[in-house]
Amino acid sequence: MIPLAELPTTDGVYVIHFSAPLAHARGYVGWSADIARRVAEHLDVQRCADAGFHVASHRGSPLVCAAIRTGRSVQVAQIYPGGDRGLERRLHNRHHPRVCTLCRSQRPPRPRQYRLPFPRRQPASPRRGAGAAPLWRLRHAA
Repeated sequence: MIPLAELPTTDGVYVIHFSAPLAHARGYVGWSADIARRVAEHLDVQRCADAGFHVASHRGSPLVCAAIRTGRSVQVAQIYPGGDRGLERRLHNRHHPRVCTLCRSQRPPRPRQYRLPFPRRQPASPRRGAGAAPLWRLRHAA
């Protein structure tokens, strides 16, 4: 967790973690030219709380706004100073629990997948001569 006072004022990508999932979302990934200012905009939800819904004058994310209004705590889990929108898109595509350090620490480890041994093949039958009966007749003769 990164305290709000220690957030950089440079550009980069940030990862916000919710204390409990909101529907399917466990957090938010965003990019900004000023990380500290943008996170402050996300956390300023007083107008939304007064209205009871997300208002257009709130410049933060509606997802973060809804998480705060429903009583979830919000933390800045990780920052990538100097990150660009391409990095933000790559992190979005990886999905939040794989990106967020707090979600990764709460998740149980994945079970190892062991390779099952292949069944042993039967040894090849000896070659028969030209006058021998076809193999299908031998199998179905009984």
